[in-house]
Amino acid sequence: MELIVRMGRRSLCAFLTALLLVIVGGTVFPVQAEAYDPPNPVGPELDTSPSNPGPTTPGQWSCDTAGDCQYLDSEGTPYYNLWVSYNGKWYYIDGTGWMVRGRENMGGVCPRRYIAWKEYGFDLSGAMITGWHKSSCLAVNGGDLYWEYYDSTGKLVWHGVHLIDGKQYLFHYGKLVIGDMREFSDGGKTYRVTTSGVLHTGWYGTTADDGSTVWFYHDADGVMVVDEWRWINGHWYYFGSTGIMYAGDGGAKDFQIGGDWYQFTPSGEMITGWYKGALEDGTSVWLYYGPDGKNVYTTGQYSNGKWYYFDSETGYMLTDRMDGVRLWGYTVRITASGAAHIGWYYDGSSWYYHKSDGKMAAGEWVYTGGKWYFFGFNGKMIANGCFNDSSGDGNVYCADKTGAMVTNNWFLDPYHEWRYLGSSGVAQNGWQLIGGKWYYFTPNRLYGMVTGTYLIGQTYYVFDSSGAWTGQVFSSGSGIEWPPPPL
Repeated sequence: MELIVRMGRRSLCAFLTALLLVIVGGTVFPVQAEAYDPPNPVGPELDTSPSNPGPTTPGQWSCDTAGDCQYLDSEGTPYYNLWVSYNGKWYYIDGTGWMVRGRENMGGVCPRRYIAWKEYGFDLSGAMITGWHKSSCLAVNGGDLYWEYYDSTGKLVWHGVHLIDGKQYLFHYGKLVIGDMREFSDGGKTYRVTTSGVLHTGWYGTTADDGSTVWFYHDADGVMVVDEWRWINGHWYYFGSTGIMYAGDGGAKDFQIGGDWYQFTPSGEMITGWYKGALEDGTSVWLYYGPDGKNVYTTGQYSNGKWYYFDSETGYMLTDRMDGVRLWGYTVRITASGAAHIGWYYDGSSWYYHKSDGKMAAGEWVYTGGKWYFFGFNGKMIANGCFNDSSGDGNVYCADKTGAMVTNNWFLDPYHEWRYLGSSGVAQNGWQLIGGKWYYFTPNRLYGMVTGTYLIGQTYYVFDSSGAWTGQVFSSGSGIEWPPPPL
């Protein structure tokens, strides 16, 4: 009962003191912190609890006429270094036993106070601040106030970019950075700050020294894009080392990026596919850019059922080069339209063949029209002759006057050598039974047929003028009948 009466007297005394201070403008009990509007619309109210404050400690307030308060236990002893929850707000009793309060400064309130190496904010009543607060801590002139932000635990947002109510803000030493779209660098990143303090995101255009408009882009975090590709609204854009978007000037313009060439429209979109340009003399030229935007000039391009090739230095599409042009180890012939020539080509003395990609056949076989043809390393078709296929299996083959490979038949070459070509076109070697008669083809003459008396091993064999073996053999100068050689 005595405790109840004592507490009642204290409450009554506090109430009378409060009335007196209200009249003279003083403060007795801590009151709820004033709500401040940030420069942008305020989001949902944040939790006001400081970090892990623990349960509320029982006690009562004791305040002087200046509004400075202590928090006393049941014995009237002040607490020290203690968080106190009161009327939905948090207060802090420091190491001296007194409540921490903000202080008036330069026409405003400086709320900052260090607690356990962290900076918190308190208003003049001592209530911990959360959310936006207009501060005078760093003010140098009266009225030179600025915005600070205290998170849900009461700690001051000190430095860098922070997301608040869905918007990005930049802080520097606890001060909200604001500006008229001026650039501000922090941590190696560049931002553009609005007058409300919200970091600008998206496109930003400004006038350059030469009067042209240059464009920048800031990502969702407000960071200006530098030396980087960005996919924006269905197009690729590139932003250089200063953040300026690459763009054509009155027309498309090419830029070299990482060793490759790209073309950009005046509005900055990377070009893909065919692009018609013009030289200084007005001559039209065509270029091609792949799906990745790279200028195609080191390979051919297949488009609408045709192959096209490009100058390896300028990237311009080649046209009207039926005389043949050497590209990357291959020869191609280009029509007036720019499409690569496909199929047979006769230069007045020799035949050539260009494969489906336009590349001229060289040192290889080509199967076309149901027949096989061979083309030397110079691209010329071999016709009416026999040859050793050094590019392949090393066998001997023969081509007739049309160039077609001979199979299952005899062939007389221009040097009057007879050969017999099997089903695969390979010239037969050694003893061969053909049409019921034995013939011998010597490797010494690219498997040409022998006639007359011919030494095979240590034995002479006799062949008639048609090449058929007569059945006669001679050994050591004596005429001895010899059985037919085995197959």
